[in-house]
Amino acid sequence: MNNGQKTLNDLFDGKKIFRIPEYQRAYAWEDKQLSDFIDDFKNQKIDKDYFFGTILFQEVGKKGAYDLIEIVDGQQRITTLIIFLNSLLSKYTDCDAETKELYVETYIKYKAAFKLEVLFDDNDFFVSYILENSDIPSEIISTPSFAEKVALCQTVFRQEVEPRVHSITTQGAFAESRPDKGSYILCSGQIRSNANFRNH
Repeated sequence: MNNGQKTLNDLFDGKKIFRIPEYQRAYAWEDKQLSDFIDDFKNQKIDKDYFFGTILFQEVGKKGAYDLIEIVDGQQRITTLIIFLNSLLSKYTDCDAETKELYVETYIKYKAAFKLEVLFDDNDFFVSYILENSDIPSEIISTPSFAEKVALCQTVFRQEVEPRVHSITTQGAFAESRPDKGSYILCSGQIRSNANFRNH
């Protein structure tokens, strides 16, 4: 992949798996960061691009048929965004199954592979209880701080965002606020980020 500004759709589209490398710290966002994340969308104008920030990646090879890309910087934002999109897509029903599956394949899971792999010890929890939306039993938490933080993130998005899901456009899948209607529309083709790739 090339460096430069990309839409979220460009970044995620295709056979890619984004992995958080073992040297990274676990997910750590709390109420304040999640509130700021949601407020950014609430305050975003529909006709303006949303700049997601600069993210640093390293292409590390293949995992089966998929390009494996490590997130060197920006994993907190990427993890939050994936939980956010998954929360929206899990509740959105006002579109045909084929369209919804296209969004899921782009941002959450392509064929048998989830698009984001978190730290090894936490990945099973993340897939089963966050991405697959199963109820979270407290006895299976391997790294309590990670599990608590991603569960909080999911809960905040369910409470604050999902009741306001309005529509999915053909441009992609990101939530943009409609303050006049108290809702969000999904149109991720307009989220932009500086994606920088470095050599091994």
